[in-house]
Amino acid sequence: MMAAGRRHVWSPWARMFPVLLATHAVCFSPEFSGPVTNVTVARGRDAKFTCLVRHLGGYRVGWVKADTKAIQAIHTHVITHNPRVHVNFDDHSTWHLVIKEVTEDDKGPYMCQINTDPMKSQMGFLEVLRPPEIDDDMSSGDVVVTEGEMATLKCVATGHPKPSVTWIREDSANITISDGHSAKQVQSWEGEALTLRRVSRDDMGAYLCIAQNKVPPQVSKRVLLHVHFHPIIHVPNQLIGSPYGTDVTLECKVEASPKPVTFWSNSHGEMLMSSSKYKVSEEHNKPGGYSVHMRLTIRDLTAPDIGNYACVAKNSIGEVDSNINVYYISPPTTTPPRLLPTFIETNRVDQDDNHLTSPGFVPGGLTPLDAVDNEVFKMGTYEGSGLDPWLYRRKYTEKGRSIPTSESASLPEIKPRFHDSNDLDNSLGASSSNTQYSGGFALGASDSLLSRFARNFALVALGLMGGLIIRP
Repeated sequence: MMAAGRRHVWSPWARMFPVLLATHAVCFSPEFSGPVTNVTVARGRDAKFTCLVRHLGGYRVGWVKADTKAIQAIHTHVITHNPRVHVNFDDHSTWHLVIKEVTEDDKGPYMCQINTDPMKSQMGFLEVLRPPEIDDDMSSGDVVVTEGEMATLKCVATGHPKPSVTWIREDSANITISDGHSAKQVQSWEGEALTLRRVSRDDMGAYLCIAQNKVPPQVSKRVLLHVHFHPIIHVPNQLIGSPYGTDVTLECKVEASPKPVTFWSNSHGEMLMSSSKYKVSEEHNKPGGYSVHMRLTIRDLTAPDIGNYACVAKNSIGEVDSNINVYYISPPTTTPPRLLPTFIETNRVDQDDNHLTSPGFVPGGLTPLDAVDNEVFKMGTYEGSGLDPWLYRRKYTEKGRSIPTSESASLPEIKPRFHDSNDLDNSLGASSSNTQYSGGFALGASDSLLSRFARNFALVALGLMGGLIIRP
């Protein structure tokens, strides 16, 4: 007969395990000492549920996935066939359900049960986070439109929680957003779809859609936008002049999409290639190659190189060309400064006590004395300085004649004023003891100082050095 105060406790699990789970004197009924907390973990990580129990006695703790009613474990035994599920306990009061490397199928409610009658249970929820992923099948590939049309770029991302999508340009330039009435420049755009109305060549380039949901890592997709348009050419300088023997560089700036075929031709329609005579080069400055800087260098310019040159660009939309004219200019020359004649100062004065000057010799190879530069020489048959004349010369009437420039040349048209020595003797006699200077020479007024020969020699020398004469 069963002792008083003792009873048999059976659980619904007894159908699976037909054994007596507990036969004991009941002093305290088992109960939970704390809730089962929810667990949030990223896909691929480990999840752990904890169930706190007191006064368990001979009762057992079990784990059940509530949404599918699949038993995970009873006490220390794992029932499910999932090798990633484990159980352990701590002093029969702390029980753990561990799921290794969780997947999205593992998410859902998990129940901790005590096999009392009626059964006691509490539940925790497993949330499995999934990092963002971009669905390539539902997202845009490279987009091609004609300039002026509308373009739509699409980026579909999945993940848990649902990720957000942000569009930016790869080159960090602004994005032009238009609603059909007004346009604005933005650094980024939120949303799965990016719509560009009336696209221009400036919209061409690579766009990045970035998906993120605070679960690392974030992911991105690169979408290329191609804008097709007719070629255009800008020529910085259509007229280029240069001397022979120099290198000349011609430039053309081309914009076209698709990428154009470019070349240079001469006035005969011949296509020019890089050679010893020509250097052809190109520089691409924009994405997609739609901006091309063309250069043609003509080495050692000669007369056959003078003429028109054309830069040509063509693509599937159209063709365009522009001409540059190369012409000859003479090299710069340096004109030597004008050299004025040298004058020799004398002590001759006029009636107003103004000093007079007399022309000296003009060194060989320099510019002949110009009558405009020195008023001592005035045009006329016999002219002096315009003051009290002390020298004169014949006027040059023959075409092309000029004053001799060599120091050894004679000056036949410039004569002494005295035609014979008697005139000079009379003049000197009347001049008493005064001394006159001409051309840097001094002569005494007395016949006792110079002989007739010496006087004649002095007159010849004075005639050779500038046609100067002595006059009282």
